[in-house]
Amino acid sequence: MLITTPIILLLLDYWPLNRSQRSASFAQPPVRLGPTAAREVRSHKSSSPPWTKLVVEKVPLFVLSIGSCFATLWAQNFALGSTQFLPLQWRATNALFSYFEYVRQMFWPVDLIPFYVHLENRLEIWRLLIAAISLIALTAIVIVRRKQNPYLLVGWLWYLVMLIPVIGIVQVGLQGHADRYTYLPQIGLDIALVWLIWDLTKSCLPRWSASAKAGRLQKIILSAAAAIVLITLSSLSWKQTTHWRDTEALWRHTLAVTPDSDVAHAGLGGILFVRGQIDESIDHYERALRLRDGNVAAHFGLGRALAAKQKTDPAIFHFQKALSIQPDNIGASNDLGVMFASKGEIREAISAWQQSLSFDPDNADAANNIAWARATAADPDLRDGREALELAQRALRSGGENPVALRTLAAAQAENGQFAEAIATCRRGEELAQKNGDRAMVESLHNCAESFRRGEVLRGTQVSH
Repeated sequence: MLITTPIILLLLDYWPLNRSQRSASFAQPPVRLGPTAAREVRSHKSSSPPWTKLVVEKVPLFVLSIGSCFATLWAQNFALGSTQFLPLQWRATNALFSYFEYVRQMFWPVDLIPFYVHLENRLEIWRLLIAAISLIALTAIVIVRRKQNPYLLVGWLWYLVMLIPVIGIVQVGLQGHADRYTYLPQIGLDIALVWLIWDLTKSCLPRWSASAKAGRLQKIILSAAAAIVLITLSSLSWKQTTHWRDTEALWRHTLAVTPDSDVAHAGLGGILFVRGQIDESIDHYERALRLRDGNVAAHFGLGRALAAKQKTDPAIFHFQKALSIQPDNIGASNDLGVMFASKGEIREAISAWQQSLSFDPDNADAANNIAWARATAADPDLRDGREALELAQRALRSGGENPVALRTLAAAQAENGQFAEAIATCRRGEELAQKNGDRAMVESLHNCAESFRRGEVLRGTQVSH
């Protein structure tokens, strides 16, 4: 939004700085001046820079803004909405409605949620018409009143211009609009509103209260009104914070406001999965996908939940679906490999883990799993002792020393005929597992060491994870 700063500064040149002859004539009421004051005003007007000069002096800021635009677009490359899923017509109608909705939320801040679903092509025509007519009417009013109330034009244009980068024409993310985008643009509306209230209260004061008494009365009225507004907004803010007491409460509140939010269903599904409520988690993930099949988090989460229920093939389907949408989803490719390995499809498992490493070469889980497969695969065509050893060492460097990675390293060492080193590695792993209280891992490492003492390598065992 700050890329619009040069334009905002031009608006401030117009009012209240009155740095152009035109804006000065708009803003200054006709008053009777003495000779000295009149000369000062004429001198000020003649020295006021024209709009061309005002624009030229801000060229460095325009250059910085343009550079910032390109940098942001480059950095957000993977977050930009695709025209395939969000055509320009959808984005344009959503942007128009968002301009109206932000104003509505400013004056009636209820049902605020962390994620507003993009309306896409589901926006009712009557709502769009109300938004369009309201925006056109407000724009017409501020233009007509620009001489008498220049702050209305400045405040309204401040709001419209500063929202342009985040209004959704260039879509970043999947949200329709977001509360955080209004923090700076609404300053313009606040400026217009405050000055308008000041002028209205001043004009509405009775004639007898002119002079000093009028000023005191105006201050009392506005102070009381400000106190009421602050108390009201403070109470609404306090109420809003109750929805943020924890993540589950926040997502449930979101669903209460917008039941068709696939993001909220996926988020709640993740909370329930971590809590061990697998069936409820699956239900919310499936609801999310019925609302939007392109929800990567829902596909990934549903895959994990189905894997926990030992439903391997459906889990594989959803992991693959997640990866078809987001190829760099490391969690999905790692878990996909585990599912393939559990079916004995080691070649496919290795391919999935290699996809993880292609995006994150230091991913400890993927490196560890490939190393285990290369060291222990029953198919000799899949075994590669040298690669297994290199990847096992990489996994230890990336993920730190832990019993699982040490067991993999021991298997790789044994595959390369380094049985003494493998036994020593198992011993280190046993010590760590004992400290962690992991009896199953202690037993597994002990059995591996016994095999290595007999000069045997590991074959056809389950993936080390």
